[in-house]
Amino acid sequence: MAGYAAVSTLCALAGAVSGGLGWPFAAALLCLCTFLGGLGRLYGAAITQAGALAVVAFAVAADQPVHSAGAALEFGLIFAGGCLWALLLSLTLWRIHPFRPSRLALAAAFRDLAALCADLDRLLAEGSTENAWGEHAGRHRRAVRLSIENARAALEQLLRARGLRDAVGRLLIGLETAERLFALLIALEDRLEEQGQRPTPPDRRAARRQLRQLAVVLLRQSRLMEAGQPPDARLRAALARLEAMPAAPESEAGEGLHAMAAALRGMIDNAPAGPPAPQPRQAHRFWVLLLANLRWESLVFRHALRSAVLVTGVMVLAHLLELPQAYWATMAVILVQQPEIATTWPRALERAVGSVLGGLAAAFLGWVLEGPLALTLAIFPLAMATLAVRGVSYALFVFFLTPLFVLLVDLTVPGASHAGLAGLRAFNNVLGSVIALAGAMLLWPERAPQRLRLALAGALEAHARYAALAFGPDADRAATEAARRAAGLASVNAEALRERAAREPWGQVGEHGGEGERRQEAAGTALLLLRRLAGASTAVWLQSARHSRSGDPAFGRQLAAGLEAVAAALRAGRASPEPAWPPEEGLSPEQRRALRQARLLQQAGARYLG
Repeated sequence: MAGYAAVSTLCALAGAVSGGLGWPFAAALLCLCTFLGGLGRLYGAAITQAGALAVVAFAVAADQPVHSAGAALEFGLIFAGGCLWALLLSLTLWRIHPFRPSRLALAAAFRDLAALCADLDRLLAEGSTENAWGEHAGRHRRAVRLSIENARAALEQLLRARGLRDAVGRLLIGLETAERLFALLIALEDRLEEQGQRPTPPDRRAARRQLRQLAVVLLRQSRLMEAGQPPDARLRAALARLEAMPAAPESEAGEGLHAMAAALRGMIDNAPAGPPAPQPRQAHRFWVLLLANLRWESLVFRHALRSAVLVTGVMVLAHLLELPQAYWATMAVILVQQPEIATTWPRALERAVGSVLGGLAAAFLGWVLEGPLALTLAIFPLAMATLAVRGVSYALFVFFLTPLFVLLVDLTVPGASHAGLAGLRAFNNVLGSVIALAGAMLLWPERAPQRLRLALAGALEAHARYAALAFGPDADRAATEAARRAAGLASVNAEALRERAAREPWGQVGEHGGEGERRQEAAGTALLLLRRLAGASTAVWLQSARHSRSGDPAFGRQLAAGLEAVAAALRAGRASPEPAWPPEEGLSPEQRRALRQARLLQQAGARYLG
């Protein structure tokens, strides 16, 4: 917050001074600030938001020019005073504990793991079909992977700010435990799906009892983390009941569930079940990441450049047309513009609709409220409502924000027309939203359907690397864990692109017209098969580790080579001959299952390419 206060003060001061030097100078400096602010997307959501708001501060200040050093100093002190006041309130009034966001993120991961266990229990109870298993994996695995990555990002930020201390160390142990549980559950899913209806009723009942008890333990752990409380007697008793549950003889499902109980016991006793995987460190990460993305191939670079061009264009257009309160249009472009069309157009629509309806509400409030006291009393609930709905709906956020801005302007500019201000804000917001959408469509458009093919290829390559390690003998634990995580993230990213492609109004057209629906179906099939391949790989890897069995490096290399050939065909955009898959003679059931998924992946890739 202090960093944002300093940067936004400098931006606002630069905007006011450059505005006093003339709008061409202000437009050029705004272009540079917008480009630099857009590059903040490289460093996470918090920096992205701070960068956008700093650019907004510049744009608004440029419309309030100062023409002397004294006026500039006064302006800077007023803006800095407002930032410091907000900072003081944030740190003293209902302060958010610095560890709370990390705790909540990790609690969400354990809650999602509990939901995965509960749904596994449902599938065992219903004796579900192959499609039901696929839907389960697609919904719950993605949710768990995203929640674990959110917790990881929150903990990395906390680690940078606070260093490694006892509280952070316990959270890191919790994160490693969540990763371990996720891997074990993926292997368990794969085993149960492969067995289908084959487990005897006692085995099935035992697995269901253990899954239900595991869900109870995970949910209790999640609630304690949310409350910031240490493990209590209820959690320890629930875990003891899970550990005491007998597993069926020779039951790999039971072994996996007992391994999960051991991992939880290690976390609760404040000792990791195994040494945490080392996190890669990169010297001068800020500059390395920045320099690596200062090229046309970078999505963030193109988005930052597009935003700079559009924001500067709006400012020039507003001055040429002599639009009053033109910074509202500039703000709309800054806040609506997103890296992809699929996320820009709904945001543009929400901002335009929210501004128009909010303008009508502002006009009504201006008509019924008279005097500064009435306006001030109305501003307080409007501000509360604006912040309350910010995370719920962007359209509602803009709806409440519009009358809030109009009433604030009315307080600072006595005698202003409420209806005129409301109409002006609505017009400028609609104008900015339309320009942002047009820019997303015309200036180096980022189409999700066009990127989906490359994302699928990347996911195949990541799963190939994981399979080669998982089926190999004596694979390095840290390297295999890193490959498993990379494969999961690649699948999640490809699935997100597939969903964004479907959300585009023209997303079903595809890259070559009229084939989007077929490609969407083929991509969905490929992602389902990748999840099953990951399950087979994880099951083999964990089974080998538990029983000290050697792997089959030749099979792993051949399987990975075949998957990489399918990925290369997707990257090239044209079909290729069928890869040389490993021969089926002498393969174990797990190897046959993995090979079957790989062959089906080759067919799905060929169907995607048409």
